[in-house]
Amino acid sequence: TTGSIQMPSFVSNEVAQAGRGGNTLKARVDAIASEGDDLVSMVRASAREYVSHMTNLNGELARAWNAAERVKALKMAIQCSKLLSDTQTPQFYPPMFVLVTEILDTFGRLVFDRIKEKGLTEQGKLKRKAEDFGPQDVTEEARETCRNWFYKVASIRELLPRVYMECAILRCHQFLSGFSEFPNTLDRLSHMLRGLGDPLVGSYARAYLARCGAAVNPTLKPYLRTLFLDQMVTLGQLEDRHWADRMASHSLDARQFTDLVEPSLSFVTHCLGFGADPPLCTTLLRDYATRYPPRGGDG
Repeated sequence: TTGSIQMPSFVSNEVAQAGRGGNTLKARVDAIASEGDDLVSMVRASAREYVSHMTNLNGELARAWNAAERVKALKMAIQCSKLLSDTQTPQFYPPMFVLVTEILDTFGRLVFDRIKEKGLTEQGKLKRKAEDFGPQDVTEEARETCRNWFYKVASIRELLPRVYMECAILRCHQFLSGFSEFPNTLDRLSHMLRGLGDPLVGSYARAYLARCGAAVNPTLKPYLRTLFLDQMVTLGQLEDRHWADRMASHSLDARQFTDLVEPSLSFVTHCLGFGADPPLCTTLLRDYATRYPPRGGDG
């Protein structure tokens, strides 16, 4: 891949230190949302440099968290999620998505474990698997910590990082309401993604929501059907003159651009088809074959 990609360079601890000095949740949120902070600067890098940097960044986030610099870790995760709005090098978007979501997955696991550390009940101390925990397994202090994390995420102004960050900590809803709220939460998030206008950005955001949703409950289908139908609409956008001109500016034709989107659609289709009844599977395969007809010579 040629060209350069935007990546974050974390150059100062001052904002994180200010966040740790605050005694209220509002102070921490203000520190996270403040404009003009010097925690992050954006630089351009080659694809090879980007991969190396993002791999190291995953470890840096974990180290910041373990050093109790949780505001810094949150800021890093938010800034990384914002990178997924950058489509200046569309050919690199799929691997960029993988690298960024690995960082978000790390952040989600750290938050989940942090809530457990705040206090387990005697019943909770007997459990080991993440999917087994519920409100009855943690103390009120732990549930309050959980609410605070969702409040921080809800305070993110931009749509794309707000959705990605809520997906990353999605499993933490178990500490507040068990599994009962997952259908409504996933449905809400699936509709929020309709606010993303870029086909590439929207397609991969839907794939991440599908992955996070499948991790907590693979049997839920309504939100996945919404994602699948919206993916079809997204692909229809590629026929517009605006997107044709944009693809041409990156030396891509419609088929090549569709190839970039295809992995995200395939994953949503896989999640929707998992455990589905035969009529639904037949409908999905027919729709998929219509959009992606077999190529000659592919066997």
